[in-house]
Amino acid sequence: MTAQDAAYAAQWQKDHGFTLDMVFNAGSGEEWKSEHGGTDALADRMLADKAQYRWVNHTYTHPYLGCVQDTTNVPWSCAKNPDGTTKWMSRAEISAQIADNHNWARARGLTLDRTELVTGEHSGLKSLPQQPQDNPNLAGALADNGVKWAASDNSREPEQRAVGSALTVPRYPMNVYYNVGTKAEMADEYNWVYTSRADGGSGACEDNPASTCLDAPLDTATGYDSYIVPPGGPHRPRPRHLQRPEAALRPPVQPRRGPHPLPGPGEGPRRLPGPVRGQHPAGEPAAERHRHRAEAPRRLAGRHRRQQGHGVPHRQHRHRQGPPPGR
Repeated sequence: MTAQDAAYAAQWQKDHGFTLDMVFNAGSGEEWKSEHGGTDALADRMLADKAQYRWVNHTYTHPYLGCVQDTTNVPWSCAKNPDGTTKWMSRAEISAQIADNHNWARARGLTLDRTELVTGEHSGLKSLPQQPQDNPNLAGALADNGVKWAASDNSREPEQRAVGSALTVPRYPMNVYYNVGTKAEMADEYNWVYTSRADGGSGACEDNPASTCLDAPLDTATGYDSYIVPPGGPHRPRPRHLQRPEAALRPPVQPRRGPHPLPGPGEGPRRLPGPVRGQHPAGEPAAERHRHRAEAPRRLAGRHRRQQGHGVPHRQHRHRQGPPPGR
């Protein structure tokens, strides 16, 4: 995403009477600046338009706030202490991530509500199958920073629940990959995940008995509009979220109604009714994931394809009927 894309987004809001919530990692933007001569045109544009958005704390550098991840195997597992207990990110580390991002924002005149938080990957909350419980240090760190509302993943936990004195806010993740920036790239990545090896795909859909493969690869020129974007359905008034590359798709897809819950851990992306939104493939190790760093003010260094995690396909295509899992 570029500064021009940011200007386009601001204008798109005005044209459509729609205000975006910008969920940001300030430390990642500062890292970019330090690696590029101390300048970041994209962040400068976002800050110049700061009054046009709502801003939400997403931690300073987007670390995984749950157990310490052991990525020597795929899928990852929780690292263990010498006594066999789970190794967790500490309360002090979590608290610093929340506070540092908030303080950065206030120093630059961003208006945000300190009671609201979106952790990276919704981490810190339980994440089956690897982490079946919340990080026991999370609730205390939320209380230390006055957080009362913590975003959660509706595909994993559709019901609101308490985390210490805070409550979760389930959000719908949507079926546009975070590492694509155009309709053609989206269709190309979809083909990789959901076509057989004989058709040039990853073959993951052949290996997973819960999945189905496409009969043939989608046309990258037309597949996004003709197949991936589905019709709408009943409206559910819950937040939706997208990653910045998907927001840069042009022309923007008009919001649709009626998202469905996504599959749980170990199940991959599913075709959904709803607007163009972003989703992290379930169960993908943070160490193997492209350093997306969420929405703003942080740019992507480019596409990072064929990574672990996209190869776990969904259960439902048009040619496999039935209600989506979790409905």
